[in-house]
Amino acid sequence: MQNPKANMIFAAIVVFLLAAGGWLIYKEMNRLPDVLIKQATTLNYGLVSSRKIINKTTSEIKNLERSEDWEFLAPYAERENWSSQIQESNTLIDSASEKYSSAVIPILDTNHNRDEEKLKKLIIEIKTLNKNALEASAFIEKRPNELLDIRNNSTLYYQRSETAIEGARNRISELRSSAKTYAEKHLNKAEDIQSKIDAGADLLAEAEKMFDTITTEYTSDSPDYAVFIDTYNLLTKQTNLTAIYTTDTLTLLKELDRSYVKILADQKVTYLITVGRQSWCEVDFCGEGTYYNYPPISVDEETFEYFDNLTQDSIASYGGAFRSSLTLAIPQSRWNELNINYRARMPSSENYAEYWIAKTEIKGYHSYTIIENEQIKTLGMQKVSDTEFWDNYDNLGMALVTKPYGYYESESLNAPEPIGMALVAPPTVENGVATGANQYGQWQHSNGQSFWIYYAQYRFFSDLLGGGYHHSPSSYSSYQNRNRASAYYGRNNEFGTFGSQTYSTRQNGAFYRSNPNISKSILTGNTDKTASSVRGAGSSNRGKGPGAGGK
Repeated sequence: MQNPKANMIFAAIVVFLLAAGGWLIYKEMNRLPDVLIKQATTLNYGLVSSRKIINKTTSEIKNLERSEDWEFLAPYAERENWSSQIQESNTLIDSASEKYSSAVIPILDTNHNRDEEKLKKLIIEIKTLNKNALEASAFIEKRPNELLDIRNNSTLYYQRSETAIEGARNRISELRSSAKTYAEKHLNKAEDIQSKIDAGADLLAEAEKMFDTITTEYTSDSPDYAVFIDTYNLLTKQTNLTAIYTTDTLTLLKELDRSYVKILADQKVTYLITVGRQSWCEVDFCGEGTYYNYPPISVDEETFEYFDNLTQDSIASYGGAFRSSLTLAIPQSRWNELNINYRARMPSSENYAEYWIAKTEIKGYHSYTIIENEQIKTLGMQKVSDTEFWDNYDNLGMALVTKPYGYYESESLNAPEPIGMALVAPPTVENGVATGANQYGQWQHSNGQSFWIYYAQYRFFSDLLGGGYHHSPSSYSSYQNRNRASAYYGRNNEFGTFGSQTYSTRQNGAFYRSNPNISKSILTGNTDKTASSVRGAGSSNRGKGPGAGGK
């Protein structure tokens, strides 16, 4: 017979346990983030450490007040109000500690995420108070030793100052001399170079003022050692800044003497398909069967598109105990394009198999011609990222980067354009005759036509353009009016992958040999820059296929 009272007690216990469990779950779900709790907890350790440092500094100052050095230090302590700064550091650390006790600890005890933003703000405030307290204390901690050291070693400090200012003078003198040479060679940068000379001179002038102040204090019968040491520290920073400025500026000016062009000489794309297979037998000892991926198979673009767009799982199946035939789920011609041995590396005991497309992959390759100053070299094919390849697919034979002589690296032209176009001098046209020249070449006029000729040492630019092509005043005008943020393919789109001028010089390259349809379209004048449907496709992993049939 059931006991009603016992049942009620049991029910009450169950309700209590459920409520307690619910409360614990609620609390766990709404607690503060662990990382924030850790930050807040460790904050107190920092306050305790800072308190010790400030107390130590206070104690050291009191000891100094009882020493024989205090007679020397006292005027500086009074003028710089050391006692006030010590008091400030104590006040700041007291404020930080009080804020931690009264505001942070209750939040940690409650441990609810509704206080998360409030706790973050408190942590920042306390860290700021702590930092300011330590900074105020640090000045007082090091100040007496600084003053005593420079009093006892004033000659050494002055000699260091002389060395520092002499080094700054020499560096600025070197900068001035070198910069003037660059300005004479690069007239287009003369004004900019002069501004760099002036900036260096300003840095030196400030350093000279500091050195004058140091000299005054060093030679004085009653030197102000606070001014001496503070100015010495400023001079050290100023001369270091001068050294950095000089080095950086000379490095920058050297860029003006470098001419650099990076050309997309050739490109190719490899289309790869990986076929996966699972084989098995219908008896228990075979287990789960065997997975195998064939080595990647290189195919043409059209075949790649077919398999890349294939949505069905299986492309073929094989087998049976007494029937060793292959059943295709795709056309025979497509299977033949894969050129695989369907039983390759298949265990002899396994007489069933299923095949699928495990992965499709596109790999892009570039070959570059690099022209640096008067030297030219062509690099072999190298794999590039998918983004790099497809972004430049239309830019075969183009200059991808051009950094003309007389310009900084930061002024390099990074939008693809015809080779050497940026190196042509602006023409002055009078009566239909263009004139003008620069370090790369000059404008000439013959048979009623003006055209640009490169000097002998830059003849390779003409060779790369090919076919007796020369830039003309009208082509230069079109170039000047281009959208400088986009690739420029010439006035009649004669340059780039689909350009007739590029094709005339690169038709025997890897790209055109492997893309006869593009070659044909250029020759017939029916060029179309519409991208291939696989452009930007990248790699696609298909997983482990449809599985092991009836296994």
